[in-house]
Amino acid sequence: MAQVAALVHERAVCRTPPKAHGADSPPSTLASRRAMTTDTSRWLPSTGEAAAQDGYHVGALVALRGLRRGARLIPGTENLSGSALQTPTTVDFNSTLAQLVEYHEEQKRWLLVTMQGVLLMASSKNFGLAVRSELGEIDVVMGPASEPRHIASRMAQVLLDKGYANCSVVLRSEDRQEVLDVAKQLENKGHFTRLAKGFEDGYLGKGGRGKTIMLDLQAADTPLAARESQALALIDGNIAVLSSMLSGYAVEHMGFLIHSRTPLLLQRGMAGPEDEAKYPLKAATQQEANNFLGIMQRRRICVLHFMGPSPGTVKLVPLMPGSDEQENEEEDEEEDEDAVEKPDEVRLTAKPGQMLVFLCNQYEFSYTAAGDSVVLQAWFLDNPPDFVIAGPVSGNLEAIASVAPGPPLPRGGEQTVSLVGHGYRNPGCSDSAEKYWQCCRNGGADGMLQIPITRYDLEYYAEWRLDRQAALNMGKMYCRHQGHLEGIELFDGSFFNISKAESGGMDPEQRLTLETGWCALYDAGYDRRKTQQAGAHIGVFVGISGSDWHWVPLPPDVNAGMGATEAVIAGRVTFALNIKGPAQIINTACSASLVSMHSGKLHLLFPHDRMEAVLTTGISINTTPHVFMGNCYTNALSFGGRSFSFDKAADGFGRSEGTSASLFKLLPWNHEEVYGILAGSQSNHDGRSASLTAPNGPAQERCIRSVLAETKLEPPEIDCFECHGTGTSLGDPIEVGAFKRLYNRKPRNNPVLATTSKTNLGHTEGGAGIAGFLKCILMCMHCECCPNIHTRELNPHLDNEGFPCYFVSEAEIMTGDTCYSGVSSFGVSGTNGHCLGYSRNYMTSRGTRQQDYNRTMVGKIKDTIPNILLDNRDWKNWVNLGKPHFERPGQEYEVEALRDGSVTWRPLERRGLRKPEGPFFIRGSFNSFTMDQMTVDSSVIGLHTFEIEMGDTGQETFQIVYNLDENMIFYPAEQNCRRKTVPIMGPDTPGSNADAWLIKGSPGAYYKVEFFVFEQGARQTITWMAVKD
Repeated sequence: MAQVAALVHERAVCRTPPKAHGADSPPSTLASRRAMTTDTSRWLPSTGEAAAQDGYHVGALVALRGLRRGARLIPGTENLSGSALQTPTTVDFNSTLAQLVEYHEEQKRWLLVTMQGVLLMASSKNFGLAVRSELGEIDVVMGPASEPRHIASRMAQVLLDKGYANCSVVLRSEDRQEVLDVAKQLENKGHFTRLAKGFEDGYLGKGGRGKTIMLDLQAADTPLAARESQALALIDGNIAVLSSMLSGYAVEHMGFLIHSRTPLLLQRGMAGPEDEAKYPLKAATQQEANNFLGIMQRRRICVLHFMGPSPGTVKLVPLMPGSDEQENEEEDEEEDEDAVEKPDEVRLTAKPGQMLVFLCNQYEFSYTAAGDSVVLQAWFLDNPPDFVIAGPVSGNLEAIASVAPGPPLPRGGEQTVSLVGHGYRNPGCSDSAEKYWQCCRNGGADGMLQIPITRYDLEYYAEWRLDRQAALNMGKMYCRHQGHLEGIELFDGSFFNISKAESGGMDPEQRLTLETGWCALYDAGYDRRKTQQAGAHIGVFVGISGSDWHWVPLPPDVNAGMGATEAVIAGRVTFALNIKGPAQIINTACSASLVSMHSGKLHLLFPHDRMEAVLTTGISINTTPHVFMGNCYTNALSFGGRSFSFDKAADGFGRSEGTSASLFKLLPWNHEEVYGILAGSQSNHDGRSASLTAPNGPAQERCIRSVLAETKLEPPEIDCFECHGTGTSLGDPIEVGAFKRLYNRKPRNNPVLATTSKTNLGHTEGGAGIAGFLKCILMCMHCECCPNIHTRELNPHLDNEGFPCYFVSEAEIMTGDTCYSGVSSFGVSGTNGHCLGYSRNYMTSRGTRQQDYNRTMVGKIKDTIPNILLDNRDWKNWVNLGKPHFERPGQEYEVEALRDGSVTWRPLERRGLRKPEGPFFIRGSFNSFTMDQMTVDSSVIGLHTFEIEMGDTGQETFQIVYNLDENMIFYPAEQNCRRKTVPIMGPDTPGSNADAWLIKGSPGAYYKVEFFVFEQGARQTITWMAVKD
C-alpha cells in the first residue's frame, strides 16, 4: 500500500512563561502571595483629568459612615425594594461600599454609586476611603467611574500575583433579575440542553452538572428573549471590554495572546433528580469533541459572572505544571530540592453580582450553589494551534497524490452561459486582462491617486490636512484621492463614425462604454466593419450609478445634443456598431453591473428570440466634486481615500472610476473560445430594513442561496468569495454574517477564501460588480485567490469565530483543477446582486497532469480529520488517533498518510544532545554570523553565557550553535523574536539568518545572554538581560 511520511512540529504565536534556570520548576508567580495595597484610591484612581475635591478623586472606592439622616437618593433610580423613586428619598447606607462618580460643586456633595447600582448623593464628611478589611475577598472593583487602563493594569497584577481576581461589578439588581427572568423563559421554552458526556467537567468545573445554553447575542438562531435582553447585552459588552483591556498585558506578562473569546455560556443548576432526568447525557459527535478539545487547549482565562439568586462557593484547585504530563515525572523527582511547594486550594464565596477571573493554566475550578443559581461564563482563547512541516515529505508521492479534480460543472444542459470576450479600463493601469491580473494578484496595486487639476481645483473643494469635521465645517470634502482613470478626454470619434462636434459634448461614460464594449467584442473575434455593415443580434446591458456630466459647463461651439443623457448610453453602443438586440441601462447604484449581467443572462436564455450574444458593461466616472461632497457630508467616504475592507481601520469607502465589459454566448463548456462561464445569477431587494440605505443580511443570504439552488451546488463546493467589501463599519460585518450563515451550514474540507477588488481599485460603483466578476473568472483561470491589500488586522465586528473563512492577505492557491467563485454587490437603496463564475486552471503549471505532488501531500497531512476515542468521562484521558490538539509547543510528530485517506500521527521525542555540556557557540549580527564560544557557568550546571555589545542600530540578533556544527543550530519559532517564551527550535538548520532572537537596547550597552540546557540535553531555555556598568 502506498504511503508517505513527514515530520511536523507545532508552531504558535505565544507561549507559557520561561522556566527557572537549573530546574524544570514553575514560574515564581505561582507561589507568590504578595499582599495587596490598602490604598484603594490608587488601584481605583481618578481619570487623571479632574482635580481632587476634599481629598478624593473620581473613581475612588469609599465606605459610607456616620449618616445620621441617611443619604439622598436620586429620583428615577431604584431604591432598596427595587421600585423606582419619584422624589428624593433618604435611606440608611452606613457601611455600604460605593464608588465616587462626580463632584457637584454647587451642593458640595459627591454623586456615588453603590455596588448594587444605586445612585446617591452624600457629603465627604459621610464617607472615607475603603480599607482592606472592608473589602473582604474583593480584589478589583469595576464601576462606571473606573478608568479602563487602570482596571486592566490592576487585574493583570492580581492575576500574576495569585492567578485569580475576585471582582465586584457595579450591576443593578434589576439587571440581575432580568437575566434570571430570561433564564427562566429559556427553560420554559425548552432551549436549555445538557452538555455531552465528558464536557461538563471542562465547561462547568470539576463535578459540575447543569443545563446550559450558548448565547451568541449576534447570531440569528439565538432565542429572541436573549437577543433582546439589555442586561445580557450589557454583561456581554463588559466581558468583551475586559478581554480587550487584558489583551495588551497578556502577551508581555502572561506569555499568551488573547486571540478571541467564546460566546456567553449560561448555566443553571439542576433543581433535583426529577429535573436532571429531563436532561439526559448524550454522546458527543466527533465534530463536537473536536471543537470542545480545541477550546480546552486554547483557553487561557476563564470568566465566571454569578447572577444568583442563591450564593455559591467556588473552589480553585492549583495546577502544577507537568502534573498531568508523564514525561516530566522523572525530571521532577530528580529536582525535588528545587521544586516549588504546591499552593493550597482557594475557596471563595460567589455572591450574586460578583465576577471571578482566573488563569486556566494555574487553576481548575468547581462550583456549588446553596440553591437556584445562574452563572454566565466565557473563556478568553489563545491562537488556534498551528504546525509546520519540519522535514521533507518522502514516499510514493505520485501514487498517493492524484490531481484534485475540483468541483463539477453546474448541473444543467450542455449549453452554458460562456464568457468569450472581455474589456477593461480600471485604475492601476488595468486596461487588459493581463494587467488587471497583475494589478490584483502580483502587484498588490493601489490604484488611488490624488485628483488632478485636469478634473477640478482640489484646493478649492477639499480640505484634507485637518480632520473630517474641520473640512465639513468649512463646507468642503475631506477626500483628495480617487481611483483615477487617465486620458478620459482622449476619444477617437471617427472610429465609431461620430463627428468631432458631437463627441466633444459626449459624456465620458458614453465614450468609455463604447471603447470597452468594442474591446470585448473584438476579443470575441468580431470585425467592426462587418458588424457595422451586416448588423448583429446582440443585447447590450449597461449598469450605471448616475453621471455628473450635466454639471460640467461646455463651450458654446460644442454640440451637447444627447451627450449628457444617461438614457442613451446603451443605445449609443447599439447605434455606433449596428447592434439590433435589446439595449437597456440599469441604475441600481453599486449593484448595477451585476444586475445588468443577470438581465443579460435571462435574455440570452430566452428561447423565442435567440440572440447570438449579450454584451454587459458597468461604468462610473467622476468629473465633478458634487457627489464627493455629498458622500462626505454623510461620512460615507474613508478619510484615507481607500477602502480598508475587513480591516480594523475601515472608516468608509474610497470612490473610484472604472469600466469593464463582458460578452457572453451560449456554448459548450469545452469550446475553445470560452474563458469561463456564468454558472448562476440572481437579484433581489432588501425590502423594509432598518432604513432605505441599511443593508439586510437575510435578503443578501437569500440572493446567494437562490444562485446555489439554480446551479444545484452546495456551499462547500464554492472556493472563493469576491465580497462587496466597501470598507464601511456597517456593511462589511453584515455581508460577512450573511455568507457565514449560508456557507457554514455544512462542513468544509478547505476554508472559503474572501477577497475584494475594492482594496485595489476602490469602489467603482456602477462598474464594481462586473469588475468583481471578471476578477472571479481570472482567479478561476489561475485557481488562485488574490490578496486584499490594506488588511492588517481584522475588523473586530466581523463574526468569523468558528467560521472556516480566510480573509486573504497573501495570494492563495485553490485546491483543485477547477473552481467556483461568487461575487456580490449591494445597491445603496437595497438592490442586491450575486453571480457565480466557474473556470478551469488554464494559466499555471498546477493544471491537469502538472500536479505539485509535494504540496498536495502537505495539504492532506494538514487536513487530517480527528479520530477521538471518547470512552472515558475525563476529557483529559481521551485518546486522539488523528490530528492532535497540541498540548506542548514544539512537540514533533511523524505523520504517515495512506492512499485510502487515513493518516496516522506518532509523537516523537526530541533527541538529546550527544554531549549536553557542549561546547556551545553564539553567532549573529554582532559578529557577522561567525562563531564565538559561550562561557560555561561553573555555579549552575548546564548554563552557558555570553555578553553582546549593542551596535549603532541599537539592536542585534543571535543564534546558538552546538559544537561549531552549522546543521545543529538553536533558534526561535518566530523570526526576529523579541520574546523569551517562544519555543526553541532545533538543533537543525534554520531557514535564514532572520530565524533568530532579537535584542533591542541603547547603542554601546551590554546584554548578557543565558542559554540553559537541561541534563538530558533535549530541553533548553533562553533569556537575556542588561548588564549594569
